[in-house]
Amino acid sequence: DSSVQHRVEQAAGEPFPFAGTALKDEPAAIAQVFATLSAEFPHFQELTDFLHGQTMLLKAVGFSVPPVLILGQPAIGKTHFSARFAELTGIPFAFKSMAGVSDAFVLTGLDPSWKNSKMGFIASTFLRYQVANPLIFLDEIDKISRDRRHDPEHALLELLETQTARNFFDEHITNVALDISKVSFLATANDLEALSEPLRSRFLVFTIPAPDREQRRRIVPILHRDLLKQLGLRETSLPTAVRDFLAEQDWDFRQVRHRLRQALGRACVRRGSPEALRVDDFDTPARRTVRMGFSL
Repeated sequence: DSSVQHRVEQAAGEPFPFAGTALKDEPAAIAQVFATLSAEFPHFQELTDFLHGQTMLLKAVGFSVPPVLILGQPAIGKTHFSARFAELTGIPFAFKSMAGVSDAFVLTGLDPSWKNSKMGFIASTFLRYQVANPLIFLDEIDKISRDRRHDPEHALLELLETQTARNFFDEHITNVALDISKVSFLATANDLEALSEPLRSRFLVFTIPAPDREQRRRIVPILHRDLLKQLGLRETSLPTAVRDFLAEQDWDFRQVRHRLRQALGRACVRRGSPEALRVDDFDTPARRTVRMGFSL
């Protein structure tokens, strides 16, 4: 509507600043950011090293990277890693699930002549944060639903190409061109083969391996700390026996968080405090009671 149009035109009147300016020309601060990422996500080391190098390379002008595709099995930490990187650097993080998206207008807006038309995700992200280099996170791009008339892949191909990204027009505000060439697009997929060759060619691909046992021993206490923070509980150390037990399980990190929350509740019921967490608070098949008997 006219109020949105006015806000967009006001925002377009001045160049947007770069986010993450606290890291400019501060090698020690940058090193600390990536030391934290390495500690919390040891299985992401290749991607961490890449982002560290790009941050150092661009510290005088402002951070942005070419489109990055994070490939790996579900619940391995792809979204959490990206959000944590944005948090540590002070760069706005905008999440969009692409699973089931079947129309380009979700990203690029819908003409005002249509009922219930609105800006797309890209333009609305710019209007919300008003920085030149937000981090736009497109989750599960291998699960977009393709429609020959409104295939969202066509929009992605233009968004991820530097030349066309310099003059991006949202269908809802066609009289304002946006320069989104400094956006950092991070995307995730579980299956690289599900992407077309043109779309794959737009990305630098980083394959994240499943963490080994020693890496899991480092990650599990961080999941415990984050869960306590989420629940508003006092931060306490995870008992060594519990840490080692969780590191041995074949649960993905989403399952670890669910099981850990259940176990914390059991510790409260049994011993009056989540700080009294023990291995026997976890419900596993090996620990369930099996009733045996005979019938005639």
